Amino acid sequence: MSKNDLNSENFLKRNDLATLTSQAVPLLQKYKGAFIFAVLAIFALIVGLPLMEYLKTQKMQEMSAQVYEAKSSLKKESLYKDIVASYADLPASHLVRILLADEMLSHDDTAGALQIMSEGLEKSDSPVIWSLLALKKIDITKNKSRTEALTLIDDVLKSKNLVPQFKPSLLLLKGDYLVLENKVAEAQKIYEALISPAGVSAEALGLNLAESDEQVKTDAETRLRAIKVNVLP
Repeated sequence: MSKNDLNSENFLKRNDLATLTSQAVPLLQKYKGAFIFAVLAIFALIVGLPLMEYLKTQKMQEMSAQVYEAKSSLKKESLYKDIVASYADLPASHLVRILLADEMLSHDDTAGALQIMSEGLEKSDSPVIWSLLALKKIDITKNKSRTEALTLIDDVLKSKNLVPQFKPSLLLLKGDYLVLENKVAEAQKIYEALISPAGVSAEALGLNLAESDEQVKTDAETRLRAIKVNVLP
């Protein structure tokens, strides 16, 4: 691994939003029981309500049909906004905010996309949905400012709404952003904690064995080896 690799966006090997949200799949059974994972899904994933509730709720079926129509429309942004407003009583409607944010970003409306995420975070009472919205907000923010993204990551990590199993990946993401900001010593402490989640450093980060992630641990080991062989300045 070269110095240039470590000081570029390539360093963020598995921390894109799609990878992070994929971790929700094993969490669903733990939190809610049976789920469906696609109703014309956001990132191929819609979560939050038990399967039987989806099947028996006419309003949910109507919302899903409208999302399908909106995705092929030239007026996506307007239609997504209408769906979010019309189905505000459905928890899954907050996930439509992610589609809406993506559409806003395609028109360079970063401020609008961030506002849509912030509103969803304030209104959502589902830990899984809240966590996905938080991850999306971080993803949007990092394109604006990694410093702001780091602050947001800290806020999300402290929140009681965050699904605990997301914590290791968020900490890895924080470490990677710190490296890109030339704060290697801080990043190293995070990587060490992820490798030994029962250690003192991990305790300081609020990490425990129950929240450990083997893939994250492997990624942290790779980054730490690169630092220790002086690949980074």
